[in-house]
Amino acid sequence: MAASKGVKNWNRNWRGLGNTSTIVKFNSVSLYDKDGKKITTTLSKGMPVTYIDNLSESFKRDTSETKYVAISGIGEDTFYTNIDNLVKPKTLGLPNLSPQSFGLGGTKQTVDQYISSLIRSINSRSDIKGELKEYLLELINFADKGSQSIVGYDLSNLEMSNIVKQFGETIGPIHCVRRGFSSFNLGINNGTKIFIPSSLTQPLLDYNLITTTNNIKVSGKSIGNSNTLKMTSLVPRVLDDSNLLNKYISDPYFNVMRIINDNSMVSGPIKACEYLGFITTTQARSLIREPLILDDQQLALFHKMITDDPFLNKKKTISSKEISYICEKLLISYSKRTTNSNKFTTIVKDILANELYLARFSLGNGIPNFNIQSTTSMSSISSLIFRSKNGYNNKSDKLGFKI
Repeated sequence: MAASKGVKNWNRNWRGLGNTSTIVKFNSVSLYDKDGKKITTTLSKGMPVTYIDNLSESFKRDTSETKYVAISGIGEDTFYTNIDNLVKPKTLGLPNLSPQSFGLGGTKQTVDQYISSLIRSINSRSDIKGELKEYLLELINFADKGSQSIVGYDLSNLEMSNIVKQFGETIGPIHCVRRGFSSFNLGINNGTKIFIPSSLTQPLLDYNLITTTNNIKVSGKSIGNSNTLKMTSLVPRVLDDSNLLNKYISDPYFNVMRIINDNSMVSGPIKACEYLGFITTTQARSLIREPLILDDQQLALFHKMITDDPFLNKKKTISSKEISYICEKLLISYSKRTTNSNKFTTIVKDILANELYLARFSLGNGIPNFNIQSTTSMSSISSLIFRSKNGYNNKSDKLGFKI
């Protein structure tokens, strides 16, 4: 049988996988921007890139037989390329452990049916064997029965981060139905149906628990990384919800969040500062192509900002990353004002209050644990301000809210 290509390749090997590291398969691989326009940069065989799942769902260029997906790792921007230009994750030795990879996407089953389907799929997969297979079956038993006595495994060979990130979402519904939601009085029992989406279009939603009276949304993902709540976990939920969108489409605080989410790590803070009036449109547009080093004209435009900064006023060459970091600091100061912090907090609570529950999975020394929370009762969501993990010349992440 020939290897799957195009849409079949995407559905079988990538869809629902999340952000996944891979490498380029061929030389002179073409790239396209978000509008489908071919750019001059090409990729070389063996170059490391990251496949971005939640931006690959709706992007289309030509025929239905070809699938173009989002990738990062080429400068600060996101680009699109043919899925067949990327080495499949299974080829790299990292098995896909998401619910969709076990054929559970698009299904609606009771917990007993779900467990049977999952075990049957694990037993049939050639890429899951040996200790990994035994360990995954033990984790299913933990989610089902609650036993944590899992010993005798060499955890260094089991790709624990992949198990936590993907398989935690797979076994999460089992734990939630059996015992995890018992304190919420939502009418969940063994007859509750588990629905797994075919693909994940909302960053925080992983599955639904459907009772005779409720349709409960559950996220197996952490809402924040290192105590930071990202715009990518918030902005798309407003855009996908007509009620929230009508409420916040013209809200200046939401628009700041949206600008940060929709643009690169470098350009986002610059455009947000332009929107708020902290810098002029002329200044912002002078950096639209994100040059590495500012020329004399750009230095003149940002002269006051540079001379007022104790770090940059001593430097002879200034980069756009450094200007972006100053803009980040301006946005952080803006968010610390009580009125602005309260506005951001209100928006975030409104986004998270829509019947969303968190089923966070962890493995401490191989011992599994679930922590179930309701976002509507999270005391940590208060007095939100922006947080940056970046530096003057270090751009590793977009602005998020500190929680």
